Amino acid sequence: MISTRSRIAFAALLLMICCVWAGRSAHSQTAKNAPEVFAKMLATYEHAGSYEDNGEMRVLPNAKSILDDNTRRAKPLVLFRTFFEKPQLFRFDWLNRLTKTSRESAIWSDGQEHCIWALDRVTPDDRFNFERKRDFDFLVDRAVKPSNGTILTIPGLLIPTLRPYTFADVIRDLSEAKIIKEQFVDGEMCYVISAKASNDPWVFWIGKRSFLLRKMRSVLASGSFDEGRGRRPSKRVIAEEVHRHIEINRTVDPEVFHYKPRILARDTDLTKEPL
Repeated sequence: MISTRSRIAFAALLLMICCVWAGRSAHSQTAKNAPEVFAKMLATYEHAGSYEDNGEMRVLPNAKSILDDNTRRAKPLVLFRTFFEKPQLFRFDWLNRLTKTSRESAIWSDGQEHCIWALDRVTPDDRFNFERKRDFDFLVDRAVKPSNGTILTIPGLLIPTLRPYTFADVIRDLSEAKIIKEQFVDGEMCYVISAKASNDPWVFWIGKRSFLLRKMRSVLASGSFDEGRGRRPSKRVIAEEVHRHIEINRTVDPEVFHYKPRILARDTDLTKEPL
């Protein structure tokens, strides 16, 4: 019969083995340098069967540098949600707070029909158009400006054919990439990586465990936000894009990709017209 002392020793041995295994497993997921982190991140999105997130884009008016943590007075300019499931299911919702509407815009595809629900580009008031298009790329192009480019980030990692030059290609072409520190974002310790795109500074927060893009910053011209609003000449500002509540490789509700917007009397339904 096994003694109590033997049982304790055996349990301690099992615990030691488990700890060593866990440590080696965690170590195998780490990356040695910035290019390796980017490669693992790109592979994570490329092989994702499905993806969901929500997030925001904002400018940091008080930041003195791209790494400045002073985010006081930083208000979201664009709120967004992403839904994706292979091979061809996609939806992207956004709300641009610089426009005169409190209603969300969206583009979506169920693999056969491609639709857009967005603010009318001609009338200045809160009027939306509901359209169906043959070309999914056309919808993406229509959404770039009103979403302040947020539609190009994660979708550009998930869908290689999103555009001739995707955000994944931007990542591959970055220069001077290096890991500068580690920091928690949305509950995960992240590699903080600085790099340059066309000589402009960028910073990325990429999960050490998940290799998901949690946050990024870049330097942009403020005129890209204020175009057509008669504001003062543009200046360089720091823009931040954050992705939260990320779900990957989990089944997405099929109804998400059969979106039916609430059409008001002032809106226009163009889906009944022939393509």
